[in-house]
Amino acid sequence: MKGFLQKAGFFILVLLLTLTAEYAGGTELEEVKEELEQQQRLIEELRKKIEELEKIERLEAIRTKEEEEIGPQFGRNLGAFGDINFLTDSRERKNPTFSIGSLGLYTSASYRERLNFLFEMIVYAHNNRSGVNLERLWVSYTFSDTFILRAGRFHTALGRWNKTYHHARHLFLTVDRPFFLKFENTGGIMPVHIVGMELAGSKELSYGRFKYWIEVGNGPGFRRDRHKSIFGGGSYKLAPNNLFDVNHSKQVAMRIYLEPASIEGLGIGVFGTNFKVEDTKHTITVNQGIYGIDLRYVIADVELLGEFFYLTNGSADANAWYLQLSKPVGMFIPYARVEVLDGKDSDPYLTNLSGGRDRTQYIAGVKYILDLLHSSLKLQYRYDSLKGDKVYNIVEAQWAFHF
Repeated sequence: MKGFLQKAGFFILVLLLTLTAEYAGGTELEEVKEELEQQQRLIEELRKKIEELEKIERLEAIRTKEEEEIGPQFGRNLGAFGDINFLTDSRERKNPTFSIGSLGLYTSASYRERLNFLFEMIVYAHNNRSGVNLERLWVSYTFSDTFILRAGRFHTALGRWNKTYHHARHLFLTVDRPFFLKFENTGGIMPVHIVGMELAGSKELSYGRFKYWIEVGNGPGFRRDRHKSIFGGGSYKLAPNNLFDVNHSKQVAMRIYLEPASIEGLGIGVFGTNFKVEDTKHTITVNQGIYGIDLRYVIADVELLGEFFYLTNGSADANAWYLQLSKPVGMFIPYARVEVLDGKDSDPYLTNLSGGRDRTQYIAGVKYILDLLHSSLKLQYRYDSLKGDKVYNIVEAQWAFHF
């Protein structure tokens, strides 16, 4: 009996110890399980917070991008250009003198690289007075490389110079534009600005790169030249009709340009325009056509640039042309150019314009590049012969800059 009780007691003791261990182990497991669940809840909360922060960051990035695209971007691409000049006794200045050139201010903006805008104004000095001219103001939309639609005031598609160099003289090799391509208010005989619409584009073809411009807009008018002409010509100057056209006729202009793949360095363009030009009282009316060809050829760093213009109105014909040759030598670019206007005394277009008299200029000089994008120095000799007037031999220098 005693042995039985001992065995029974031992069995009961083992049972109690087992139950106690199981109970203690179960309690510990429950605690571990609860702690794990708590950590999982914390992880889930952290994950949700991270997702919320990422969502806020994405929304902020989208909002910032939209604000940058929609908001004006003028501060990023505001630019200015100008020049300081010296020249000896000349048709433009009766004494050797220093002079400030025009100050140009421009800016552009874009939205998603398709909608584009450009504004350019010129602050100029004349007879110790200054004024402001709106030169270019346009908006365009790029549907594709071959289809760009533009509206506003821009440079007419008459040759290479007018579509390439615009107003910044730092871009020119020479001190100034060819005299017959000067701007309308400074004695030019070409309508170098137009207010209207333009369709343009370019395309890479098997035989070369092709570009085109088609324009329609207000034709220019004859306006009284309030300043005494230095050229001794007619009493009018050309003036773009910025706000309204003076007749029902519209100016049409077109240029096509090809860089053939078979001849490296060659570019050829053909262009033309037709317009009716009148004075404000409609006492003078001329139906004028201007047609021409432009050429650029670069071989062994030598650049040949030329343009020929044929002017016709049914009463008289005229021609204007220039040929320019240059070759860079390090930071120096020597150049030479000849420019000619040859018309008839019976021409109702040229004889009414203050800059319409026959004229020839020979130019030779050198341009030194201080900085490719921002500054250059030029020194040149210019032979200036105007029909019925004295010949001038002029030495001139220019410091042109762009910021």
